[in-house]
Amino acid sequence: MANPESMDAALSDRAADGGTGPDMPGSRPEPPVSADQESVPGTPGKAAAPPVPLDVVVLNADLKFVDCSLLVGHYRSTTLTGAEAAIDLLMDRRMSRSMSAGLYPSAPGSHQVFGSCGPLPNPRGCATRASVVVVAGLGDEGELRPADLVYTVRQAILAFAQRLFEQEGPVKTAEFSMAATLIGSGGSGISAGCSAQSIVQAAHEANLKLQHADGWPRLGKL
Repeated sequence: MANPESMDAALSDRAADGGTGPDMPGSRPEPPVSADQESVPGTPGKAAAPPVPLDVVVLNADLKFVDCSLLVGHYRSTTLTGAEAAIDLLMDRRMSRSMSAGLYPSAPGSHQVFGSCGPLPNPRGCATRASVVVVAGLGDEGELRPADLVYTVRQAILAFAQRLFEQEGPVKTAEFSMAATLIGSGGSGISAGCSAQSIVQAAHEANLKLQHADGWPRLGKL
């Protein structure tokens, strides 16, 4: 997992195209349910089979050098800060433009995928090697619970797997890689360690669900 902004600068993440859109009154997702407790579709009472192993790597690096899809979180706010702001510059402000239009995830369980076919040059001549950025909503700062964090990251991973499946040609990818900042650790109540543990749990739960999504790729490396 990659830390926010330049990783030497911060461990927090405060506060691609296509997503769940802006929050609507009364539209907060249902309470999260652990994938470990869910049954195999069509087989009542039978537990899901274990997923393929997930390779987890922890890095201290600059976000400009992330070479796979990047997952970040967003606390409800009218501006982008921290890792989001840094990534937005690398993506030629695509994220802030979407926020200005009222299309940006805020509630836990909401998400948006910002994508491109290749590196995106920014106004300063730099480029990010991450061709896709996935933003997961975190709700109001100070109210995020670990269970909410697991849920919103899980849903974001599933959304990206769907995007890969639908946009690829006849030859489908079996596995994909994602990088993630320490999502939610910029707010009170979520430590860096709690964030890391929740992200890995979310990846595990996403893979359990992806086993039953025919043809959708699984997350192989985080």
